[in-house]
Amino acid sequence: MSNLLPEEYKKVLRQAYLLRLMTVIFACLFVCLLFAVATQLPAYFATSVNAKAMISDTKAPLEGTSDVKAEELLVKEVKDVTAQMKILRKWLSEAPLYKDLLQVVGERPSGVAITALVYQRGNSSVVISGIAKKRDDLLFFVDALEKSKTFSAVDLPVSSLAQQEKVNFSITVTFKTL
Repeated sequence: MSNLLPEEYKKVLRQAYLLRLMTVIFACLFVCLLFAVATQLPAYFATSVNAKAMISDTKAPLEGTSDVKAEELLVKEVKDVTAQMKILRKWLSEAPLYKDLLQVVGERPSGVAITALVYQRGNSSVVISGIAKKRDDLLFFVDALEKSKTFSAVDLPVSSLAQQEKVNFSITVTFKTL
């Protein structure tokens, strides 16, 4: 039926169709934008309330006090934070060194299977137990650990080298001190 219409009517119908299509698209975009804003409003209000609470908490101890008291409170706060940092620094220095343990596993050749890693906190060492297919695989593994800059000592008992194949081993690796 549209083929029977003159060209100018076809043009008017096409423009009306595009206008309706654009109206629907903009309405959908507006609804999506409205939905996005509505989902972010609770987070915005919670953040602004928390920010106001934090500001009032920092101002509250200082209100009604002299400058000397305020300075004493700030010094006390700095000392508390410093003490907490010392505790955290000590804990981090004694914590198992995850990256270094990954390096131990990474140095392992394909012929060596690690069955246990035991971290000894007091002397910052790890006992690595496992099985090697051949003695040469074990020696290659020990050599790679000794060449590593992470460890200060790598101890392999001589008794682990007694067998030629299917060698059970227990290596003690000591980390360098920080």
